[in-house]
Amino acid sequence: MLGVALDARDTRVLLWAELLDSGDLSTDEIDRELLQLARGSSTDEKEAFVLLRAAAQLFDSGSDALRRNLRIAIVYWFSQVGSLDEEAEPETLDLANLADLQGTHLTWSECARRLGGNPSDYSAYSRTIQKLKDEVLKQWNGLFGEGLPFGEAQGV
Repeated sequence: MLGVALDARDTRVLLWAELLDSGDLSTDEIDRELLQLARGSSTDEKEAFVLLRAAAQLFDSGSDALRRNLRIAIVYWFSQVGSLDEEAEPETLDLANLADLQGTHLTWSECARRLGGNPSDYSAYSRTIQKLKDEVLKQWNGLFGEGLPFGEAQGV
């Protein structure tokens, strides 16, 4: 898919962007790009790999509402990365550009409003996170054996 040598983190960001953009990213494609790297990597790298894989699986098998909430969550998470960029203008951001989102510190409500969700439904985030946690556990156990090394409360 990518055709150039990228490190695992850069590859993951590109795959997150593809998931956000199209919602059409198979776990097989993620495995082709990252599984071998993840198997020989640190626990942190494995966790990041499994989180991406779990999100892709939920996009594939989930309802339209879950897919919308996952898109909102991805935008929200990437906006929270890095120090606050006080010059960013959230209303003009291209939400598909994950690099530009970093440091914007958008709220869940702002993300939901821009992506067609209910900006007042904060329980949507909780429901989405719970589904993601369940899928992360399933994916981890299938790939690396029983038991998450980071515990159920972390990693997601």
